[in-house]
Amino acid sequence: MKNIINQISEKVKGTKFEIKFGVVCYRDHCDDKQGSYLVQKNDFEKDINKVLNYIDTLDSRGGGDLPEAVLDGLDNVLKLSWSKNENSWGGSQRVVFHIGDAPPHGKLFQDGETLEYDNHPNGCPCGLKFNKLIFKVLIIAASKMLLK
Repeated sequence: MKNIINQISEKVKGTKFEIKFGVVCYRDHCDDKQGSYLVQKNDFEKDINKVLNYIDTLDSRGGGDLPEAVLDGLDNVLKLSWSKNENSWGGSQRVVFHIGDAPPHGKLFQDGETLEYDNHPNGCPCGLKFNKLIFKVLIIAASKMLLK
């Protein structure tokens, strides 16, 4: 992730463009109960070094089942300080890069073999719904969304 941020930053350096990065990191619902966090975020920042330093504080561990709290992470993307006034972004591109190693909770995202490893087979225990959430992310936060 840090390499991608550095590459993007280098490409816009010396141009008229301004770039900001926000980071949302999510784990799983059981991690929140084990003294860790469910979602952690760093709002938009122009200073690339601050963004990279924040990323250095993150670690990947935990999880009590295969799926992760992907929907909670996407929900927190909406809680970043996106401009309410489209004109204040000056026609800017809004891009969400989603990088994860596991699908969200729920039957919609599991096959027969992996569903048995989902502690929340009926979906996100917070009640978040993928279709509504992804629509909001695309409308409010991103002109493009890249999922991995």
